[in-house]
Amino acid sequence: MKRHEKYIETKEFPGNTHLQVSVYYYKGGINYFNSRSEERGFYISVTPVKKEGIMISTMMFSGLSQLIFTVSRYSDKQYNLAVERSRDLEQQLINKLRDRQKSA
Repeated sequence: MKRHEKYIETKEFPGNTHLQVSVYYYKGGINYFNSRSEERGFYISVTPVKKEGIMISTMMFSGLSQLIFTVSRYSDKQYNLAVERSRDLEQQLINKLRDRQKSA
């Protein structure tokens, strides 16, 4: 399965140099970190990270993710559609991270 990742350089988040934006397929089921059931489908996540050469570090639970759409099974065609639709959600998640940063 494919995973679309890109890094956006930023100085808005102290201790972090980039925002990692990922589009990925999740098979669904119980999330062991928050004990919630999550749907099968394509998700987008935005996470502040610190990039130094080839090393990437992040703090757990510092990012946000959102379901793009549900699917019954993975296909490349649906993956490409998810990457296309993620462009609209990307800026929304970045703005939510900025708001969360300001309120902290």
